[in-house]
Amino acid sequence: MLASRQDMTMRHTSSHVVLDSMYSYKGVDVMMCMGEEQYIIDGIKQNARDVIAGLKERFPDGSGDVLSVFDIFHVDSMPTDRKSWLDCREMFGVLDLQVLVSHYYPCVDNDFEGACKQRHCHQQ
Repeated sequence: MLASRQDMTMRHTSSHVVLDSMYSYKGVDVMMCMGEEQYIIDGIKQNARDVIAGLKERFPDGSGDVLSVFDIFHVDSMPTDRKSWLDCREMFGVLDLQVLVSHYYPCVDNDFEGACKQRHCHQQ
């Protein structure tokens, strides 16, 4: 990421200065040359690429189920009235927790007694 930014800086500092536009902001005249404007555009594009790459690294394809089940920890996902809560409290979040356990601790895989060795789980 840093290397791409340094490359972008080198590319734009070597360009010659051609006045592209001038505008006034709060009584101050701001002059923009073509190289500066392109530098900003390239910086925005590079930032977007970096954000997308980071998201793909943290949340690979197929992790949508895992992300969606985290909603059980949000207060808004809980039933709002007492009757609804009493109807679902025994099973509320059980299936969601099973998805999380199977994703983060595949060696346990619905074995809540912990038959696998803890050492094996930490190696993953």
